This record gives sequence, C-alpha cells and structure tokens, in this order.
Amino acid sequence: WHMPSTAVAFADPARRRQGRRIHDPARYEPPLAVLVGLADRAAGVGIKVSPAIDRIEIDSLGAEVEFISDGGDLKECVLWFGELRTAASRGTLLPSRHTLTGPEADGQSASPILEYLYEPDPAVMRAGLVRRLAELSGALQIDPGLALLTSASLRDTPFATAYRVLDVMPFSEKALRGELRRRGVGQVTLKKRGSAVDTEALGRRLRLTGSGSATVLLTRVLRRPLAILVEPLASGQHPPSV
Repeated sequence: WHMPSTAVAFADPARRRQGRRIHDPARYEPPLAVLVGLADRAAGVGIKVSPAIDRIEIDSLGAEVEFISDGGDLKECVLWFGELRTAASRGTLLPSRHTLTGPEADGQSASPILEYLYEPDPAVMRAGLVRRLAELSGALQIDPGLALLTSASLRDTPFATAYRVLDVMPFSEKALRGELRRRGVGQVTLKKRGSAVDTEALGRRLRLTGSGSATVLLTRVLRRPLAILVEPLASGQHPPSV
C-alpha cells in the first residue's frame, strides 16, 4: 500500500474464516506482519488483534500493547505504533474508560494475606500490569506468580475487584465442606486463581444445604493450596486512588 508519511491508519484484519476464529496472526487477512510493515511508512498505525494472542508474537514489535475489557470481560487488544504509541503497555476498562499504563514495576516478595484481597481486571492482567497496580495502590502480591493483591486497609481502585478476607485455610475438600456447613452456607460461589481444582465438580460434591451464601477463592500460594473465604465489596464512590 502507498501511504504518505504523515498518514495515520487503523487496521482491523479479518480473524474468522468460514465461521471459525483464526488464532495464528500470520493467517489474519491481511496477515499481521503485513500490517506491521505499515508502521515504517506512516506517522501512526493502530492494529486490532485477538485479545488471546500469544504475547511472544507481539512483545518484540515495539508497539504499545493495549488490552481492553468491557464490564470485566476481556474484549480486545490493539497495537499502537509511531505517534499513537504513548506507553509500553496499557489496560483499559469500559464503560468507565479508566486506563492504566506501564511498564511493569519490579517484582516483590510474597506478602501474607491481609484483611483485603484484590483480583485485578483481566485487561490489567493481560497487559502485564499487576505489579504496577500494586505499586500505585499500595497493595502487595500474595505470590510473585499470582495476579492477586492484598492490603491491610481497603484501597479504592477501579482496576480490581475487592474482597474482605473472612478466613484463610489450607485447601482440602473435607475441610472446606465442614467450614461452609459450620457457617450455614447453602449456596457457594467458587472462584479460582492458579488452582487446578474443577470448581463446577467441587460445587456439586460439597452438597451444602444451609440458608446462607459465601464466596470462596481457591488458589495456590508458594505452592500451598489454599481456600480463602471472602466477601465481595462494591466499588467505592470516591475518586479512584489510581
């Protein structure tokens, strides 16, 4: 394609063929490599790609990588080149339009689980900005390999779902069933982060009959399987801290 050097372009390549999603960017129409070539001939280029794209495919391109979620569901990824590139990485939340940029902060050692727990938005996680969020909000990672943060006091941020920690226990199905029955729980929401447990099957096996409800996060911290009983908290009404 012939383009003036002052031009700005946005490309949305076809990522379906015969009704099936195309995951290999070399099979996009046009292929990703062809579209990246535009960046050398234009002032700025944006390229829409699959949000499930392998980061290895794009991290060496020199683009700003923006992941976009809508209502907590990861929806899009866009590569920004040239004058449209404003950061190394970006996570953007819709419909609020909050956006977090990086580079990622340095790593930190694992923190004990404190009074509050935070599950970052998937756009923040895919953008590789979990430690950046921790740095800006004053929270800590509970494990360097997990996208879970904790703090002793509540941090109001739009970039993560906040929970009050009610109990932390080593995970075993028997122990979890006993604790939930002791609390009179009949309906449980099982979430997981870094755990191999089949939460749907576990939920059926627990056979709970109480009148209460509970949320349990199954995870693995420093290779130790844990069950964390949490209370989801509504987002605060004050301006976000980051």
